[in-house]
Amino acid sequence: MIAEAAEVLAGAPATEELPEAVARATLPQHLLMAWRSGIPASEVLRRLNRIVGSGTPEVDPGDRLESLLGMDEARAWGLAVARDLTDYRAGRIRWADMDKAVLLAGPPGTGKTTFAKRLATTCDIPLVISSPQEWQGDRDGHLGHALGAMQRTFREARAAAPCILFLDEIDGMGDRARFDERHRDYSTTYLNGLLEQLDGLQGREGVIVVAACNHPDRLDPALKRPGRLDRVLGIPLPDERALAGILRQRLGDDLPGADLLHAVGSAVGATGANVELWVRSARRRARHADRPMILDDLLAEIRPKEDDMARHFRHRAAVHEAGHALVGSLEQPGSVLRVSIVAGPIMGGFTEHRHEPLLTREMVGRQLRRLLAGRVAEEVVLGEASSGAGGSANSDLAKATMLAVSAISALGLGTARGGQPLVWRGQPSPEDMRLLLAHEPALEAEVAAMLEEAHLQARAMIEANRPALQRIVRALLEQGGRHSRGSRPLRRAAASAGTGA
Repeated sequence: MIAEAAEVLAGAPATEELPEAVARATLPQHLLMAWRSGIPASEVLRRLNRIVGSGTPEVDPGDRLESLLGMDEARAWGLAVARDLTDYRAGRIRWADMDKAVLLAGPPGTGKTTFAKRLATTCDIPLVISSPQEWQGDRDGHLGHALGAMQRTFREARAAAPCILFLDEIDGMGDRARFDERHRDYSTTYLNGLLEQLDGLQGREGVIVVAACNHPDRLDPALKRPGRLDRVLGIPLPDERALAGILRQRLGDDLPGADLLHAVGSAVGATGANVELWVRSARRRARHADRPMILDDLLAEIRPKEDDMARHFRHRAAVHEAGHALVGSLEQPGSVLRVSIVAGPIMGGFTEHRHEPLLTREMVGRQLRRLLAGRVAEEVVLGEASSGAGGSANSDLAKATMLAVSAISALGLGTARGGQPLVWRGQPSPEDMRLLLAHEPALEAEVAAMLEEAHLQARAMIEANRPALQRIVRALLEQGGRHSRGSRPLRRAAASAGTGA
């Protein structure tokens, strides 16, 4: 009957079916919420599934927050909200006593959308999904149409309350301090429209907003002020145990008893999305071989076979990451959390250091030396640096440049010579950097001096401790390509660094 109603609304039959559990839970207002003029019946049913599906009574325990791995802080917050929502619906607490919004920040593929879905399932309430890009994609993207689409989304959420409203890629709203002059009026009005909706002037009781982004630093500060997206939860890359747990969940009944922790040992830096791809590909291998899945099917996906060129890159990656780890250990013993050279999801590997919540001028210098240490290690051991130390906005060189510019323009922590005035000029974004440095020679000169000084200091440290560097390289190559804080090879190398051993 619901499919027939969608056909009447859309003027053509649907080519997809609505799950029976969703159909049983659908109310007339849900169907009206899902319908939009001009969209086909199948899209009506897909929207209906998003709106109602998470609140259906037949729920797999694996789809709840309790089984979500790799994001402990977010899971704890979600479970607390679910408990408070139960009390709110029972009249034991007021809406004002609840957390009403959260911003999830983390790399792509780390499960931000999955969190929102599981939160809705755990709370047994509908999930409404949208994004700034979807609003701007409404018809011709005219400001009035985009704002209208935004308002419809919030009306849907209010009509479905209590519900979860998930706003994906929210960093697409931007920051007023960085808007291009040509589009400033459009972007400012668009952002103000979202601020108005979040403030709930038309009433937002029962609507819990979960926003997600990859770059929280690109958000306008007004979006994160109290009463809006005032709680920010970081969604990190999963560690080895979380990866193994996610892998076990995805495998289901396949490979019982397999040592999955060992299987993912060289894949630190992978995400839940990578795990899903591994399992899907491993099952295809087994299916095409007309046999049950075996562990080798999975390992072939996690650890692709290396040829001579791959081994060359792996050795260079080991030298690069060893440089980061060595300088980090020399600067701050115990600060290196994980080191990895991953021949898969993150080809070049990574070195994770303990986060420093505050910075001084000396700490800026320390971070610059750590960031440039991988490049320096390649120069010292291999004779020259590679493009792996530069390139994208996430590269070591880009991060070091961004840190140096920020230290001068936003943090008041420039060089002791003081080439720039002590004035706050705003936190630059990667998009700002090229024009900012090109148009301000004095700033570019001071940034270049900071980077050169850090480069020379890192080189002196690595040259003085080259045997320790080589031991870290060997350990990474011989033992699966990853080490965590406290691992024996890394601890021994760090302890011997600076002693001439």
